[in-house]
Amino acid sequence: MLLARDVRSGAWSDPVFLDLYGGSIGLQFGGKASDVVITVMNQGALDKILGSNFKIGTDASVAAGPVGAGVGAATTVQFGEDLYVFSRGKGLYGGLSVEGTAILIKSDWNNRYYGQPVTTAAILKERSVTNTGSQALRESLARF
Repeated sequence: MLLARDVRSGAWSDPVFLDLYGGSIGLQFGGKASDVVITVMNQGALDKILGSNFKIGTDASVAAGPVGAGVGAATTVQFGEDLYVFSRGKGLYGGLSVEGTAILIKSDWNNRYYGQPVTTAAILKERSVTNTGSQALRESLARF
């Protein structure tokens, strides 16, 4: 789920539903489960997400241990800090891998949630559609 905050008013948008897919290749062993929060830091990065098949990027990483947390930055082709990624993992994992991640908008979920065909721009930028079911979430986020 993705929500956008208006810089001037501080108000949060209604949610856009999406899928986050990732893959990796390399020497790896073990398994882990992760909680991930991604913050989008500028309008250019948000515009890239609004398009389909947005790729966060690739990364080489090494991790080992039973429980871990991390902070990272990802970029689009402009090589600025467009996204910050905060993660917490549980499990046991070790290895060296090259990874890639893609964000795909779930248009069918968005259409059902809002009861009509909608675009991500209408939800996040124009804010021309709304669903009262997200009011409690937006109010909770407004405290931050």
